[in-house]
Amino acid sequence: MTWWQQLDKTSGSRPRSALLMDGDRELVADRLTRLVNLPNVVVNPEHRWMPTGKPFQNADGTWDKSPANEAKLSCPNPLVDEATRIELQSWWLEFTGGANVPNWDIVSQCLIGSTAGLLLIEAKAHGGELDEKPTGKRPPTTLNGWKNHQRIGRAIADASAELQSATGLPWAISRDRCYQLSNRFAWSWKLASLGTPVVLVYLGFLDAIEMPEPRFHADEKSEHCWNSTLLRYSAGVVPPQVWDAADPIDIDGVPFMPLIRTYSQPFNQNNAEAT
Repeated sequence: MTWWQQLDKTSGSRPRSALLMDGDRELVADRLTRLVNLPNVVVNPEHRWMPTGKPFQNADGTWDKSPANEAKLSCPNPLVDEATRIELQSWWLEFTGGANVPNWDIVSQCLIGSTAGLLLIEAKAHGGELDEKPTGKRPPTTLNGWKNHQRIGRAIADASAELQSATGLPWAISRDRCYQLSNRFAWSWKLASLGTPVVLVYLGFLDAIEMPEPRFHADEKSEHCWNSTLLRYSAGVVPPQVWDAADPIDIDGVPFMPLIRTYSQPFNQNNAEAT
């Protein structure tokens, strides 16, 4: 058994996210800072992040999978304070028992200017991870599930209206269309509305050779390919002008910056222990 076989997904963006976050804290902080590539956004070694690296094998042969845990910001976590966590939970869910909330591929504390903020990363390794037929949230099968379904719909609709007011541009994020993209923007807006500056990165991992086409190759066209794929997918939902804009979205004086980035993270299932 290898470390990547301990993950819920053993190919694509999941093992690459664990690898990107694995290693010396100074190196990881530098990777994240360079990935964002904005002069006013810095991740320091003292900051906290999730995941923290690859699963590792204990002396007794068992595996500790906790380093690869993804962040759920409305569940207990080291990334946001308890008041913010509780507010996020009540905003998103009416009933918490058995309910799921968005998992983030990577979340890290950071400095945005001189203010403590959050870096949120949604990672993809090939075009198929962006559904060619954008779908909404799956309908629930229980009464409590339906009540949560309704609350999530209102939460995203409110975020859409507030983002439209903040930017003067048409937004159509929704529970019923491009649900993952929509909830990523809704959660980013909510955090900013609570006073936390946010950098939201949609990250395309390059050269995921184990994945089917269309995937993104590490050549001079890679950035253009990922950008055009994401812009095509998000058209009519997120205004194209907000990606990588010179000025952040202003949420009552709190910046929110949506970015498109690519990253080459080697991973070979046939030689995974060496990467």
